[in-house]
Amino acid sequence: MPIGVPQVLYEFSDDDYDDDYDYDAEEEDEDDEWVDVYTRLYQEGVLFIADEIDSELSNEIISAMLYLNMVDPTQDQYVFINSPGGSILYGMGIYDTMEFVSADADVHTICFGVARSMASLLLVGGVENKRMAFPHARVMIHQPAVSRIVARSKRLLREVEFLKSLKRDIIAEYVERTGQPLWVIERDIERDHFMSAREAKGYGIVDEIVDEFPTLEFDEFYEI
Repeated sequence: MPIGVPQVLYEFSDDDYDDDYDYDAEEEDEDDEWVDVYTRLYQEGVLFIADEIDSELSNEIISAMLYLNMVDPTQDQYVFINSPGGSILYGMGIYDTMEFVSADADVHTICFGVARSMASLLLVGGVENKRMAFPHARVMIHQPAVSRIVARSKRLLREVEFLKSLKRDIIAEYVERTGQPLWVIERDIERDHFMSAREAKGYGIVDEIVDEFPTLEFDEFYEI
């Protein structure tokens, strides 16, 4: 039987109360509330891309990142990735948002499990020296593809040109982010190119292999 999404206690700090308001410990306990663990982690800037990247997941991640940036532009954000990839266009929306919020804060990317296709681009899109992978994580890069194109010849040609444009953009991002020569990226994305965490580090997709979970300096309480 599934256990569902775990609930955790959200405790209100003294700052959440008016200075002139007299309250006791029992009343404070009654004001505490239980929230699902993802909501609690989101409040601390910890986000999860743990499914296929589609419009729903993209909108959730983008809205959470923008809200956190609005509340505190200097707060670092931690994006944990375990995804088979998905839509390039929706994924690029997340990628651009990561760039936007990185103006004043660092976006850390951490791969646990797998980062394939578009997810690998999000992984490499974190701030330099803040991109990590767990020891048994796997990374895969490849060129943009569609599962099926059914169209008239003129439309088919437009689709092909669009894919070529996307491919050029993605290659440029990998070249800039990994430091690999253009010819290396062009060669490797022609097929499914799988890498271990250590190989991904050598390739420049991640900067560090997480043997021990880093200490995240969260505030004790976070005011919504």
